Amino acid sequence: MNNDSLVKGKVDATLNEAFRKILKALNMSQQDFIDKSVKDFVLNNLKLVMNKGTENKQ
Repeated sequence: MNNDSLVKGKVDATLNEAFRKILKALNMSQQDFIDKSVKDFVLNNLKLVMNKGTENKQ
């Protein structure tokens, strides 16, 4: 478990209500959603930090 990172955000009331209903339909918690979203984001963008060390060697 990593307690060094914290994700916060604000969502308007209408969007929040829809979000809660979707999470309930998917049987997911907000934390499940955040975990999945962050993991997907990092995996999709990992190439941006992986090539930093080899950029100047070409």
